[in-house]
Amino acid sequence: MHVFDKKYRNLSDEELLKRYSESENLVLEELYRRYHALTLGLALKYLKDKDEAKDAVSEIFLKLKNQLGRHQIKSFKSWFYVFSKNYCFEYIRKSKRQRIIEEKYQNEKIQTTYDHDLDTILARVRALLPELKRDQKECVEKFYLEQKSYQEIAQLLSISLNQVKSHIQNGKRNLLNNLRSENKSS
Repeated sequence: MHVFDKKYRNLSDEELLKRYSESENLVLEELYRRYHALTLGLALKYLKDKDEAKDAVSEIFLKLKNQLGRHQIKSFKSWFYVFSKNYCFEYIRKSKRQRIIEEKYQNEKIQTTYDHDLDTILARVRALLPELKRDQKECVEKFYLEQKSYQEIAQLLSISLNQVKSHIQNGKRNLLNNLRSENKSS
C-alpha cells in the first residue's frame, strides 16, 4: 500500500473525483476497492454467469477511466450504478446479437449442406430413373418431380388410381434399392 493511498481512503467519492486529475491511478484503485464487490453483484444479477460478470467488472473499470474526465458527476455512487447497469445491458444486447448472427450462420450452413445433399440425391435419383419399368418411371417422375396428384397422374396416363399408387410404391422401392446397391459399390 502506498503512503499516498491513506490520504484518499478518507475522502468522499466526490472529493476523490476532484483529485482525479492529480493522480488518476490511485483514485481508480480506491474506487475499485470501494465498488468492486457491488459492481460484481450487479453484473452477476444481470449476466447470470460468474466468469462473464468478472470480465464485465474489469471492462467497467477500464471504461470508467475514460469516462471520469468527461462528465460532471455530482453523486458518484448513483452515476456509477447507472453506468455499470448500462454496461451490463449493452453486453447482453451484444451477446444476443452475436448469438442471432451465429444461429443464422449455422442455419445457413445447414441449409446449404442440406440443399447440396438434396441436389446430389436428386441427381442420383434422376440418373437411376431410366432403370425403372416405364410405368413406374412415369408415375414417379410425375408424382415427385412434377408434383402431380395421384388423380392427375391417373388421368394423364389413363390408368386407375390403384395402379398409380402401386407404380409409385414399387418405383420408389426399386429406386431405394438401386441407391443402396450404388452406395455399397462406392
